[in-house]
Amino acid sequence: MALLERDRSTAYHYQEIALNPMNPANRATAWQQEAIQTFRAEPSWTELTVFSAGPRGQVMHVLRPVWPTQDCMGCHGDARTMPADLLQRYGRNGMGWTLGDTVGAQVVSVPTAHAVTQARITWWWHVAATLTVFGVLFLVLNRLRSACCKRPSAATACTAWAARSLRCCCRTPGWRRRLRLPRCCAARWGARPSAARAP
Repeated sequence: MALLERDRSTAYHYQEIALNPMNPANRATAWQQEAIQTFRAEPSWTELTVFSAGPRGQVMHVLRPVWPTQDCMGCHGDARTMPADLLQRYGRNGMGWTLGDTVGAQVVSVPTAHAVTQARITWWWHVAATLTVFGVLFLVLNRLRSACCKRPSAATACTAWAARSLRCCCRTPGWRRRLRLPRCCAARWGARPSAARAP
């Protein structure tokens, strides 16, 4: 939070607001008061996100409730027990708080335009990387497929020859004598090509 207050060049903004602050500049606005009342109605909530329209576009506000502790009651407790110099400086502003009650909130405001721009850039980089990977994969697989089709293996050639031989020879008498193995299949099946016999 201290870094947000120190760097005035950024569009991020941090503020501590209250329903009854000592400094009137920290008094909650209408929508901030509604957020604080929401924290009061829902004690289990520890964070709330609100969007509003700003001069530079939509702004996202992240709020967290503020509960006063015993240390806070020294300046924000009963006005009757406050030092005279404190009353003279602030009056009764910011006093009368109840221990453990939701009296304000911490607010961090972030313009959504920058976040949306960064999200779009990241998304396009992701799309470009995905298309590149699939493109390279397609080229590699296509090249491998073309190489396999141009130079078929011996097993593929033998399988094709066997299919043609059975399809042709089974249609004629004496097909068992006509079936001959090529030399590439003889070594694979342990047989030798036989000479053609006269019908």
